[in-house]
Amino acid sequence: MAALGSESGTDFTSDTYTVTNGSYSHLAVLGGTVISSEVVELNANSYSQVAVVNGNEGDLFAKGSILIEFDQRALQNQRASAYNQIMQTSEMLRYAQANADTLSAEQRVIVNNAQYQLNQTQTQLRFIESQLQNSNVHAPFNGMIIRKYVSPGQQTQPHQMLLEFSNIAQLQLEVRVPIRLLSQVKIGAFYKVNIDTVRQAVSATVAQIKPITQDYSHSAIVLLNLPEGVPVLPGSFAELELPILNDGKPVPMVPSTAISWHASLPSVYVVNNANQIGQRFIRLGDSLDERMTLVLTGLGVGEVILSNPKQYLALNLAI
Repeated sequence: MAALGSESGTDFTSDTYTVTNGSYSHLAVLGGTVISSEVVELNANSYSQVAVVNGNEGDLFAKGSILIEFDQRALQNQRASAYNQIMQTSEMLRYAQANADTLSAEQRVIVNNAQYQLNQTQTQLRFIESQLQNSNVHAPFNGMIIRKYVSPGQQTQPHQMLLEFSNIAQLQLEVRVPIRLLSQVKIGAFYKVNIDTVRQAVSATVAQIKPITQDYSHSAIVLLNLPEGVPVLPGSFAELELPILNDGKPVPMVPSTAISWHASLPSVYVVNNANQIGQRFIRLGDSLDERMTLVLTGLGVGEVILSNPKQYLALNLAI
């Protein structure tokens, strides 16, 4: 160790700093992505041919808008055939009813079969009408097309996925929060969120915390509900401002200028009671701002360090 200013006659006592407790609150700024709180898969109801797919991925639609139109000619032909059959059978039954007293036993059997067939055809017609009414795919809410799986001319079958549609009225911010900061996040709490695309800050509510089981990043997914009416779309970047409160234990805080780097290892120069200087390697925590940095290990509150060791090292003093 060397005495402070011993070899150059320079007095460094004015360039020392007494390490203080950095246990006050600070902010952790975490980047995240705006997502939809609801994404639905819209599927086909029957064997059909796609006629029109309205819009592209990323396009917005109001609730009730037609997203996909199907070729209805086959259903229309089936409806016309069923309607004609109903008319013919009904006419025959009216004639049979008017001449019921003269019908033979064989003719009565034919009339009963015709009545049964009429009932079946009427049921079939109602089903066809329902298919015609529901053949097109409508937007279930105000939203955006996320992904399309069909194109015009393509044949579909029941339950086949046609497209994914997301709700844009109820948006969330998805953020990865390091496990060490997770204790600061509370369900239902409000936090400030800065949205990059509109340069606007809003207050968001924590809706869910989802641990990541198969991940080595030691983080968890936090979902925050954004207020309705925010002019932003899924996929936008936003930042969560998370206030960090420590557990009351002393956390040394030093000026960023006091930190020296040696082969990527941070250190400070500690001044002892004999006014001698010694190099001490440390482990850094968060930077509170551009001026101050927390120290996790290697230094204690109350110790004295050089606030700017670059001056000291520049004079080639023995450390």
